[in-house]
Amino acid sequence: MNVCWGELSEGREVHLMVQRHHLQFPSREDELRAVIAQLQAQEYAKDNKVAELECAVDTLQETVHVLQHEASLDTISALVEQYKAVQPALAQSKMEAKALQDVGKGYKRAPRD
Repeated sequence: MNVCWGELSEGREVHLMVQRHHLQFPSREDELRAVIAQLQAQEYAKDNKVAELECAVDTLQETVHVLQHEASLDTISALVEQYKAVQPALAQSKMEAKALQDVGKGYKRAPRD
C-alpha cells in the first residue's frame, strides 16, 4: 500500500492515496468484478443472439405454414378445376339417365300387342 506523505490526521490525503493505489494496483475483488462484468456482457450478447435466432425460427415456421397453406390452396384449386372439367360429363350422364328413364316409362306404358 502506498504510504501517505502527509500527516495521518488528514483523512483526505490518506483517502486520495488509497484511491491512487487502488487505480494503479486494482485489488483482486476489482479484478473479479471486471471479469463478472465481462461475463455478464457476454451473457447479454448471447441472450440477444438467442432471441434473434428464436425470432428467425418463428419467421421460418410462419413461412412454412403459409407455404403449406398455399399448397393446400393449389390442391383445392386443382380439385375445383377437375370438378369443373367433370361437370359437363356429369350433366350429360344425368340427361342420358333421365332419357333412359323416360324411355323406360314410355315402354311400360305402351300397349302390348
